[in-house]
Amino acid sequence: MRYIFSRLVKLVGVLVKLFCMVHLKLWPRARYTIPAYAPALVRRTGARRVPRRVYQTNYAREVSLAVYLTWRFNRLMAWDHDFHYMDDAAAHEWVNAQFPGEIAETYNRLQIGAAKADYWRVLILMKDGGVYLDADANFVWPPSKSIRDDEDELFLRMRDGEITNYFLASAPGNRFMTGIEAEIRRNIAAGTETNIYLLTGPTAMLPALAGGGFTLKSYRTICHQGQFMNERLQYPDRGHKKWWREQEERSILR
Repeated sequence: MRYIFSRLVKLVGVLVKLFCMVHLKLWPRARYTIPAYAPALVRRTGARRVPRRVYQTNYAREVSLAVYLTWRFNRLMAWDHDFHYMDDAAAHEWVNAQFPGEIAETYNRLQIGAAKADYWRVLILMKDGGVYLDADANFVWPPSKSIRDDEDELFLRMRDGEITNYFLASAPGNRFMTGIEAEIRRNIAAGTETNIYLLTGPTAMLPALAGGGFTLKSYRTICHQGQFMNERLQYPDRGHKKWWREQEERSILR
């Protein structure tokens, strides 16, 4: 049932993507504002280790139609979750307020948005717990059904067996998030890595996960990436582009 539904979501994503490409061509300057906070459509109670909160970030809250519709779709899928959306400025302010000192100083050395987002997602889950979701990612099954009430975290395994970070879920103070934060901080302090994927991205998580003991499930029936948009739809504004393009043009670290 979950697999069939995920296939239907993929079909919807293709149709939305085609529609949004036409829309962007006709109205290239049209933007839609995602609220910084949107409460759960239906409030649920009951003990749960991973809080019913979804966190997302982007360079701005004024986004293309594709990003906005993806957010709307995720709201419906995670109907019992609060949604928090921070742009770059809000994320910077949050990190410096919540983690003054070494962590904030480390974060402030990053000057490419994707690297900042990598670090921010780990920090906010480590502190408050919940579900992190990339702006171009979409649920294919309600997260309340994918994450058991007694699970402390959830990582996704991709088709090639690698662990991704476009979706992360954890309880506050989760030991794996704490370990990942320490690894990212060490990487930035060393300052030798020139690839975001290795410095702050999925590869940076691996040392903290090497001992196992964490919850790992396939992405196939939980969450996918890029089904509702492509690079042009995600970054319609001049000067903003995918992380791998940006790191070719300037240093990741100040």
